[in-house]
Amino acid sequence: MASSPSRPEHNVYRVAGAVALVVVALVVGILCSPFMVQAFRGPRTVTEQELLQMQSAGWFNNYVRFKPSAPVRNTEWVYGVEGNAGTKFLLLPVGDRYLFCSARIKNEGPEYIGSLGFLVAAEVETVVPAQERGKLLPFMLQAVRSIWFDTGAALLAIACCLAGAGWLGVQAAMARGYLRNIQDWTST
Repeated sequence: MASSPSRPEHNVYRVAGAVALVVVALVVGILCSPFMVQAFRGPRTVTEQELLQMQSAGWFNNYVRFKPSAPVRNTEWVYGVEGNAGTKFLLLPVGDRYLFCSARIKNEGPEYIGSLGFLVAAEVETVVPAQERGKLLPFMLQAVRSIWFDTGAALLAIACCLAGAGWLGVQAAMARGYLRNIQDWTST
């Protein structure tokens, strides 16, 4: 059965769709490049002195490995659901201050690897004892969430957009008659 000829405006939509998908892939790639680059590079080791000098976590180069020089203080707060309590909250000593850290229950140290991020006021008020809140650094270490999950999701989104753009490009080329052999092969 022969396929009916494509209307010319359909080809314009295919090309426009392919271009839009390529643009979306580029935007996702640009927006996600800071953490994707860090994931492939791996965590950088950060020292106490560096943490004490930092004013904020920043948006790039914040995937770190930290090994406290003093014993870690467990807040005894655990977050999760019944049967799967997955997150505990710790205070990692940094000089005379603390780095607030959310870590997996099974993470017993001595190193903590994760992304430095902003403090969540509700978590701090709930978890950190009042006398210790003034000693907190102005950011926290998120050692629960994997940077590889975010990187994988971003790469999958980029791959899907590019695959869709490629498919639309092939469809547009077939409609124009540029790929006659493929068109004959697919219609039989």
